[in-house]
Amino acid sequence: MSFQGIKLLIAGAMQSLGQVLDAGPKSVRFKQKTPLSNRVGLVKLSRGATVQCIFDPYFDDKAIASLGTFVNLGLQLTIEVKILITDKVKKRISQLVKDDFETEYGSKLNIRICDSNKEHRRFLLLSSAESIVVGCSLNSLDKNEAAYVESSQEDRDFFEDQWKLSGAL
Repeated sequence: MSFQGIKLLIAGAMQSLGQVLDAGPKSVRFKQKTPLSNRVGLVKLSRGATVQCIFDPYFDDKAIASLGTFVNLGLQLTIEVKILITDKVKKRISQLVKDDFETEYGSKLNIRICDSNKEHRRFLLLSSAESIVVGCSLNSLDKNEAAYVESSQEDRDFFEDQWKLSGAL
């Protein structure tokens, strides 16, 4: 077997485990004047892992559109993405935009309202058991902010606790 064949076998095995052989960056810096590069950078941070959950207090229709752009750039979503938002933005999510996203991309957006309005940390939980921590909301990545990958159980525990307490959109 050739080196390329072995590399493909290993890459396939890693992908089935939710990992990527060429891991990619652990952090990126968003810049106000490079919104497309910011989106590409966020996708690269996923390093091929699947997004399972999103916590963004300001997630709205713009964030759903951004999520579609991320998928077009290579971001992978689970069949049902759990999303926690806050009460203050629930009126900025339209059923039509949500339905259109689900039809086009095949992932159900299960959006709930977080019990707490005090949380501002934004993150995506990945199948690799890591989090992508984002300084700004997914509805606007044209900010001077940093995003990075973190290997901590705290975000997953926080999300699951909040999910249990959350209410339907």
